[in-house]
Amino acid sequence: MVSSHYFALNEEASSIKIFFFFEDSSIKMLFTIILRTFIT
Repeated sequence: MVSSHYFALNEEASSIKIFFFFEDSSIKMLFTIILRTFIT
């Protein structure tokens, strides 16, 4: 029971990690564009 629960948590964590990786890269691009428009 504990191992299956841990596996579910691990699976969820890996999918969240992948989601945040893509989310982070898109946010970085948007943030860079916003910074450039404010700076210039």
